[in-house]
Amino acid sequence: MEYVLLHLGYDVTLVANGRECLSTLTDQVYDLVILDIHMPVLDGITTLAALKRNPTTTEIPVILMTQEATSEKIAQCRSLGAASFITKGDLQLEELTNTLAHAINDLRHPKTSLQNAEAQSKTPDELSVNQQTDSWAQIVQSIPHFTAEQTRQAVETTTIGLIFSRFKKDISRLKPNQVIECAKFLEMEPAALYRVLTAANRQAQAARSRPGGLEAAANLPGSDVLAAIDLLGMDQVRQIVEQIPQPDEDSPMRPWILRWWYHAITVSNIADTLAVAFNVKPPLARTAGMLCGIGRLGLLNSELGQTTTQIYDAVRNLILPTSHCEQMMLGVDHMQLGVEFCNHHHLPDILAMSCLGQEVNDLLRSRMSPPNAALSALLSTSVTLANSAGFGALPGSELQPFPKKSDQITSTAHIAIEKALEKTKTTAQWWLGRSAPQHQHHLKVDITGISILMLTNDIGPWNPYKKTLTRAGAHVVAYPNLTLAKDHLLKSDLVLLDQTSHHLHQQIETVRQAADHFSALPVLLLAMCSDDPHHLIDEAQLPVHVYATPIRVHSLLQAIRRLTTTKPERNDQ
Repeated sequence: MEYVLLHLGYDVTLVANGRECLSTLTDQVYDLVILDIHMPVLDGITTLAALKRNPTTTEIPVILMTQEATSEKIAQCRSLGAASFITKGDLQLEELTNTLAHAINDLRHPKTSLQNAEAQSKTPDELSVNQQTDSWAQIVQSIPHFTAEQTRQAVETTTIGLIFSRFKKDISRLKPNQVIECAKFLEMEPAALYRVLTAANRQAQAARSRPGGLEAAANLPGSDVLAAIDLLGMDQVRQIVEQIPQPDEDSPMRPWILRWWYHAITVSNIADTLAVAFNVKPPLARTAGMLCGIGRLGLLNSELGQTTTQIYDAVRNLILPTSHCEQMMLGVDHMQLGVEFCNHHHLPDILAMSCLGQEVNDLLRSRMSPPNAALSALLSTSVTLANSAGFGALPGSELQPFPKKSDQITSTAHIAIEKALEKTKTTAQWWLGRSAPQHQHHLKVDITGISILMLTNDIGPWNPYKKTLTRAGAHVVAYPNLTLAKDHLLKSDLVLLDQTSHHLHQQIETVRQAADHFSALPVLLLAMCSDDPHHLIDEAQLPVHVYATPIRVHSLLQAIRRLTTTKPERNDQ
């Protein structure tokens, strides 16, 4: 690479970490950037989208480096502005040099770029067909783009509220000595909860600068709702609640906000149920459960709400996680917005971290402080349980592997989790009345009648993939290893290998044995994205279909239906 830099005479950087790339390019502008598609923290596609949203870096040509440049991946990256691709492997120096030179030259002469040249070589009919089949092109063309700064400003000025007259009436009836009852109400409504915590934290922090302030600062409520009410007093709490505006009943965003609210109270209830097992205090668990998705609620309530719902509708069937799609279309994702939102309103750091920590993996979680890591594991588990049970915040919600310590906890707490879900349905029906969204027992993609053999370390009732497939109508039988599953060959339509709890490179031989034994059936592998599963499977030349987690539920179900519909009918008699 150093020789290429000298040969071309341009400033070229090879990036191995997306987040470092975004910070570096604000200080130094390069003539060319090379991104590895499989980077930690922010992958190449997400980093590319962020670079193209930033006015400082939007004109820098970007080349993506990947193991296999499939037509789908090329379409995704072309639509986001990629200049070219480098395929890992037997790439010759001359070929690499020409690729870099062409990418830099394309910036100087846009009319002769690869993307325009390909378009010019196609007939109008071919372009029309391509636009109809390329979902990425449709999304990019149909949804307006915003810079990260525009998105942040829109969310910062939004009025977050989903307050109902019943809630306000119940708060107004409470007497000053009914602090616990008041806390129960506040914990169920995210708008009121964050406003009360904000007011209490500001008041306690202001006490530090006054005489005797250290004593007053000892009452800093943090995320404790009871302490916040004690500090503010019931009268001030009532004023805060009464000042929160009720949204327009006819607003097109209302169904989306209601669905988010339903999801938030589900996560809060499950987190409360599992809190002690994760060494988290229940009040903190309930509060974090309601507020961990506050960034997404901010998007839905802002002036970008309609655009945000367009994005969620358009990408429900794609493989990419929603946060990546938000980065591409809005320049920033809901997790970052949640952290900034909490910081802007002076909420406790642990609540701000919970907005980010719910979607991190065990490797990143190991670098957190113990309290943040415990809360992150709890919220990640609670969100996945809510999604797999049909209480997702968005259509086509995502599933991700449980943290390592969750498997045993969820298996032993099965009855408690069911009770938490029943409590959610009862509470939401009472709270929202006719406005309550219906619990989605069935998914839009129906795989009823398909028999799936699942190999997984988590054979308990709350494996999120098994739970989702069963809810979609499939018959799922789970075994912990191949030895126990060998006799089930003739009774299955598809084999699902759940390798999300182990590093794939350590399990390649296990995957190979399963693929050999079930060679007559389609085999679908679920693996951690950080393991670069597509590269490992291609390198091992195994005939399996790969899905990297976190995955979109609709996309997984469509893949299963696609893989099993070509299978001839079987006579079980």
